[in-house]
Amino acid sequence: MTDLISSALSRSSWQKWILMLVLLGAAALWMSPVSASAADDWKDKGDSFLDAGHYNEAIAAYNKAIELDPNYVAAWGNKGVALGDLGRYDEAFAAYNKSIELDPNNTKAWFAKGVALYTLGRYDEALAAYNKVIGLDPNFSSAWGNKGVALGDLGRYDEAFAAYNKSIELDPKNSTVAWSGKGNALNNLGKYQESLDACNKALSIDPNYTYAWNGKGNALNNLGKYQESLDSYNKALSIDPNYTYAWDGKGNALNNLGKYQESLDACNKALSIDPNYTNAWNDKGNALGNLGKYQESLVAYNKALSIDPNFTYAWNGKGNALDNLGNYQESLVAYNKALSIDPNYTYAWNNKGVALENLGRNQEALDAYNKSILIDPNFTIAQSNQERLRNKDANLLVIIVLVVLLGAGAIYGLYRIKKKLANTISSQGQIPTSTYAPPDPHFNNAATSISPSSGKGLKDHNIFISYATEDKSVADKICTLLEGNDLPCWIAPRDIAAGEKYALEIIRAIDKTKIFVVVFSRYADQSAHVRTEIERAFNHEKIIILFRIEDIEPSDEIQYFIGKHQWLDAFSGSHEDTIDKLILKVKSFTGK
Repeated sequence: MTDLISSALSRSSWQKWILMLVLLGAAALWMSPVSASAADDWKDKGDSFLDAGHYNEAIAAYNKAIELDPNYVAAWGNKGVALGDLGRYDEAFAAYNKSIELDPNNTKAWFAKGVALYTLGRYDEALAAYNKVIGLDPNFSSAWGNKGVALGDLGRYDEAFAAYNKSIELDPKNSTVAWSGKGNALNNLGKYQESLDACNKALSIDPNYTYAWNGKGNALNNLGKYQESLDSYNKALSIDPNYTYAWDGKGNALNNLGKYQESLDACNKALSIDPNYTNAWNDKGNALGNLGKYQESLVAYNKALSIDPNFTYAWNGKGNALDNLGNYQESLVAYNKALSIDPNYTYAWNNKGVALENLGRNQEALDAYNKSILIDPNFTIAQSNQERLRNKDANLLVIIVLVVLLGAGAIYGLYRIKKKLANTISSQGQIPTSTYAPPDPHFNNAATSISPSSGKGLKDHNIFISYATEDKSVADKICTLLEGNDLPCWIAPRDIAAGEKYALEIIRAIDKTKIFVVVFSRYADQSAHVRTEIERAFNHEKIIILFRIEDIEPSDEIQYFIGKHQWLDAFSGSHEDTIDKLILKVKSFTGK
């Protein structure tokens, strides 16, 4: 080779250049197999490090491969993967883009770029990357599956469902992720039984797939099967004890089972793993609210909203906390914010109605209840509130008429008395004793319809609901569903007449009731007020029904009063199922 180069230098100028180029090309061809082989060796070393999770070592190996061959597409792509696993996303994107620049049809680089974009929450860009992959290779099943994931996070659940189906069609044997994702899409579409079936299909392929266990828990929770839901979340956590979503789901299930302190503990566990998980902050707010800790509940909802200002559930929860704190105008603002984000959020419309009613704006409240029912004709809570408010307005009209009649009767009576006095004075010249005309009969009838012991009529009811403050949400739910079945209830503080003595009103309500329902928990068992109410119901021979929301035995003192009465256990299934049993039992006692 040296002799050839020396010979070339002795030739003419143009001949020298031609020969030099030929010789350089030959040298390149002679050397390239060695360089390529070395680059491949470094790339293979990088792959081994990557598979072992040694990302820094992998990056160093890929850099060595790229140093030997700057156009090594696979080395650039895999370097991006290692950088992404270290959270160095900007550098990862640069590596992916370099790989794509060298080979615009590199599906693996486009796919990896989509994964990195999704991890950063850039779902639209991730979706565009997956669509690029599918455009290059329509049979890339994982790209279809990941497209479904991105679409789901964008709230495009129908499209996500279709993408998952395509992924399953292309690779049915490796479709665990797609079946699980399909279950998630169906759950968000409100098709809970189909969601459950899809999650079970995923678990039949891979029994240890935590995402599918979590999805199954979500579906069961939405089907009202709270204990089974809890079992599914626990299964996910037995596989991965640090699975944030499953801890939060467990908290939600426990909340629905009435186990509020345990629910709070589960939410706190989720937040110890991921302090910025908005769902866990929201569910923590729910648990605190059900424990009667409304100020702490408000703090939790505000934390969720500081992370995601468009989180509708947190705005609704914040409204509930403010409402329970008596800040009705602020709660109204919170509900309106939730509805500005999701105009079809039925619970927010219903709760807006409650806030408006508390502000005395009854017609606007009725409009809000109507809107909620228009969106969901089967929403029983809004139906009950609508019915109650209409009856309230009708009762108010009756009271107004009675007051008018009272006033008219009084004026007419005074007129007759005055006329009688005038006639007497004119005939006798003095006012006699005991010559008042008898009261007007309208006035007398109206007066006897008012309770003599209070300035206001006591609400007609068949059922008195006794509960501890911590169990207010369950008591309210029982009251709502009973009244929705035409079974009027008396519950504090709703039915305490303004200006009346709290204890006196409770005594009168118990005396007037036929059936006494106790929402029983450890809090009720320790409540002196609940014990006093149970004792009075017992002494006045009321039908006592114990609605147990926790699996605990009543204390000896309470056992004395309720030992021979009805028990209903609501801690092993959904509250709604047990309330249905309560409704049937109450109807059997009332003859309805």
